[in-house]
Amino acid sequence: MESFKLNYSIIICICFLVSYHVNSQNKERSKRVINYATSTIKIGVNYSNDEVFMGRKDSISAPYLYTSLEYKNKTGIYVSGAFSFLTKSESNYIDVYLFSTGYNFYKNDFFADISVSAYFFNKASYTITSKVIADLTTQLQYDFSFANIGLISSVYFNEDSNSDFFLTPQLSYDFITKNDKFQFSPTFSLNLGSQNFYQEFLIENNGYGWNSKYGDYDDEDYVEIIFEEKKKFNVLAYELSLPIWYIEKSYFIFCNLSLAFPKNEANILIDESVLNKKSNNTFNWLIGFNYQFKS
Repeated sequence: MESFKLNYSIIICICFLVSYHVNSQNKERSKRVINYATSTIKIGVNYSNDEVFMGRKDSISAPYLYTSLEYKNKTGIYVSGAFSFLTKSESNYIDVYLFSTGYNFYKNDFFADISVSAYFFNKASYTITSKVIADLTTQLQYDFSFANIGLISSVYFNEDSNSDFFLTPQLSYDFITKNDKFQFSPTFSLNLGSQNFYQEFLIENNGYGWNSKYGDYDDEDYVEIIFEEKKKFNVLAYELSLPIWYIEKSYFIFCNLSLAFPKNEANILIDESVLNKKSNNTFNWLIGFNYQFKS
């Protein structure tokens, strides 16, 4: 236990020195990784130990093995498809299919990306984003000499027709070796937004981790869950992360360590009883291998 606490302290200290944000939906971006001169095809295999979104997660872990295929034209237009396999021993199935299209460009020290994504979750999915059906996301970043400053804005559309708006200011700095093969970018990000997605997740997944932690609510007895803060635009989480790349001509290896501090958790009204649902600080990690070649 002591060594685990020490590792947390080391990660926090490193990430406070300088900062950089990597999008939490695993849309990793680096000007050292993206080839802007030619059209490319990229194949990726990645593994994540848990699903964490805006500092929130289910009480049951959701380890993912996911594969992706992306075509990017030299004009900056790209299309991609991916699926995620839930590797938990009692829940081996494809949990979600994801399809995206978008446009990105990099000029001088300015990077921009806009994308639209569609999600198709397994009906048995218990992950925190399982009631999201689509998102529209823009990302802007400018590389100053002292740091990189960026902003991510997203609109997420949920099954119940309510949408969530998220805004993520970010601060960054890249450490890159002289041969451009190795890069790590300590991260600080501030996640702001609404929480309609969270209320729908809690209602729909009443029989999963919610029950095991807070007690059973059978369908016959269960009347209503009201999440009082769902429409408020609040700080949802502070996040510290450490993305790392090793890059060769045709492939790169990617790793990301992330520590999230959730804020403004739920005050939930269940059959006129108020339950304050607190989320713990969460550490999760991702590792992946991506191969790209000219099309």
